[in-house]
Amino acid sequence: MKILLSPAKMLDETTPFPNIEYTNPMFKKQTDELVKSVKKWKPSDFSKYMGISEKLAALNYERFQNWVSPEEKSDARRPAIFTFNGECYHGLDIHSLEKKHYAKLQENLRILSGLYGMLLPFDWMYPYRLEMGTKADFSKKKSLYEFWGETLINQLNQEEDKIIFNLASKEYFTAAKLAKAKAKVITPTFKEDKNGTLKTVMMYAKNQRGKFARFLIENPNWKIEEYKVYDQDGYLFNKALSSENEWVFVR
Repeated sequence: MKILLSPAKMLDETTPFPNIEYTNPMFKKQTDELVKSVKKWKPSDFSKYMGISEKLAALNYERFQNWVSPEEKSDARRPAIFTFNGECYHGLDIHSLEKKHYAKLQENLRILSGLYGMLLPFDWMYPYRLEMGTKADFSKKKSLYEFWGETLINQLNQEEDKIIFNLASKEYFTAAKLAKAKAKVITPTFKEDKNGTLKTVMMYAKNQRGKFARFLIENPNWKIEEYKVYDQDGYLFNKALSSENEWVFVR
């Protein structure tokens, strides 16, 4: 089983993390190429290409100018799973996950990334912001989608041939080219029933993606169909709305 998550724009750069064995990102060469390209940007380019404020642009400009490769010891480097801090990661709640699940977490979870391509939970990373949808010149490629090409799906096909639970956003689903996966891809979605009208409330949906990922990690040996019993926060599997590749949970 592989579980895919998107990265988060919000980062936790201060909370202590456990002293366990960490790993280095697998696509170091590609990441170094991207850093070389982004180092040429001016602060205004960050605002232009990423649609962020001047303050955030200045922060990310400094991050890339002072880049430290994650495998080098640095006070700034942190393991990925203890760094991303958006709504999905609030749902996953890594700090309360029992350590007995760490091995399965590292084996099964993959975090897609515009800068790193794909991260294992305990990979060292340097704080950054670079969304996969960013369009600019990256090593003679016009976008990060083009830069990564089939690298991510090739890696996933090498690692997994049975089941991929896609809990990533559409942006990262596209980047990973999951339509070419050898494994069966299941995308759980979460909807709200408002007086008979179904709506996706993104904040809630992102939180549930993280909780569903944790549910899978804590129960790694179940049969695929058994995961449909997921019922956290009042969400229930809706057979009528679901298909083989999309599981719809409604509350």
